[in-house]
Amino acid sequence: MSSAAKYETTENNVDNESKPEVSSPRESLYYENRCFSDRLPTSDDLFQQIDRNDDGYIEAEELREVLRQVGLALNEKQVTSWMDSIDLDHDGKLNKVEFKSYLKYARDVIMEPVRRKADNEWHAKTAVFLGGSCNPTTWRQDITIPILEKASITYYNPQTDDWTEDLMALENEAKENALVLLFVIDGHTRSLASMIEATELIVRGRKIVLVINDIKENTYINEDIIRGAELKDLNRARAYLADTAARYDVIVYENIPEATCNVVHSVRKWESKLQCEQRTTCRQADCSIQ
Repeated sequence: MSSAAKYETTENNVDNESKPEVSSPRESLYYENRCFSDRLPTSDDLFQQIDRNDDGYIEAEELREVLRQVGLALNEKQVTSWMDSIDLDHDGKLNKVEFKSYLKYARDVIMEPVRRKADNEWHAKTAVFLGGSCNPTTWRQDITIPILEKASITYYNPQTDDWTEDLMALENEAKENALVLLFVIDGHTRSLASMIEATELIVRGRKIVLVINDIKENTYINEDIIRGAELKDLNRARAYLADTAARYDVIVYENIPEATCNVVHSVRKWESKLQCEQRTTCRQADCSIQ
């Protein structure tokens, strides 16, 4: 069914009792535009609603009344000052051209805090959490961080030589707020805790990029030689994690640079989505003043 047909059917199915009572043609126009139409009110619609005496102009008292209705209770002096700044021909009232120009100005004033808020939220947000294998691995500093910094993408690195318990709260906050979680389960550490954590995040539906490398036989980890039953168990745990990832449509990488490039792509998609939402909001504001 087309959009027009959908709205026509909806309007025809609404009985008279369900429509709001209206006391004037202007109120009728308002309800038709807002409740039973698929278009936003235009600047002409708004002008007609405010122009209560239908003389083709908006006078100071009419403007003051509509401002009061939307929660801006201005006194007479404030309204007069506002009118003077809008009234281009200085005749003490607003014509449609002046009113439309003012709406565009007001739109920019209103939208600026929205744009600024979105920008602040983006810059304050940690884009990527670098989880998984820690000391003695150096994949963060050697591979991933240079790629993220070149792409100007923010990250949180929990790996530090001076780790203390008071950093745990900061680490958890960064993990919860990150857009993307990069977890590397390498072949040089046991990574048992990291595998459990990655499994939980996958099941929770978080955006996670995963790298899993098996441990090779006779690898030294903390001066222990990994072989036999322990080697089998550690690699079996990695296989279980990979199986969980596959069931939740999480791609598992063997190559850290490739996984990091996927992280960059994911962040760029989020940035594009945010910019698209901002443009949509601006277009909706534009539609209301056409």
